[in-house]
Amino acid sequence: MAVAFDAASTKAWEGGNITFSHTCTGSNRVLFVAVNSETWAANPTRITYAGVALTNIASSFDSSSGEDENRLSLWRLIAPASGTNTVAIYVHNEYHCAIAASYTGCDQITPVIASSITTGTGQDGLWSDSSVPSDASGMCIASCGFHYDGTTGVDAGQTKRGEIATGDIGDQNVVQNWSDEAGTGSPVAMGASAGTTDTDSITFITCGLQPPQAVTVDVSGSPASGASSVIVGTVDDGNISITVDSINETISISVGAIQVFEPIRADMHIGITR
Repeated sequence: MAVAFDAASTKAWEGGNITFSHTCTGSNRVLFVAVNSETWAANPTRITYAGVALTNIASSFDSSSGEDENRLSLWRLIAPASGTNTVAIYVHNEYHCAIAASYTGCDQITPVIASSITTGTGQDGLWSDSSVPSDASGMCIASCGFHYDGTTGVDAGQTKRGEIATGDIGDQNVVQNWSDEAGTGSPVAMGASAGTTDTDSITFITCGLQPPQAVTVDVSGSPASGASSVIVGTVDDGNISITVDSINETISISVGAIQVFEPIRADMHIGITR
């Protein structure tokens, strides 16, 4: 199974809390929402999809211009509801744009590769990250925010999935784009640019997504004295476990509330894919 792009939705507004619709399809889904704001205020206080809260996984802030600051935050939800549902963003009054992007074929425990999240700022209308960790069947994603009036581009090899701008509201304009690139198993270079070097501030967030990962279970356990069974392996947060019953000669494999019993055989092999 490989990670694949599902859909993107965009919204731009002036003010506070806002809602818009996004549709998720496919299996092993993960939803991301990135919010770009012209603000000194904090990130959104909360984002939900179909009433379920997302987790803020990264933020970037650029105030280098001394006047036209830019704030970008990235939020994630594993296994979002399928179909068309509401994205709700709770945020201070300001100028904002948001992009929701969903992907399929993602690991449902750790969809983002460990230590792959990078945040930063750019200058002269450009930003780049030359070492986004990637899985050979995964995807590298990037969101970039500009305090700028115009369109944006992405580096060769990347696919721009969405772009949204507030438009001229008074003297303010913020622009955001979302792009991705297939993983290679090695670090991937990503970047974006504005149509001019005259941009007041630039923020970006990148990370690598991975497909469902195989797991290894330690089966070296043995029953304590007087006991008939022992848990010989527990995977991740305990949602998957294996128990050997030496008296009844069965192996019990539990996945959440589902339990399967199998007789012990000499040729038995156990494989678990999460």
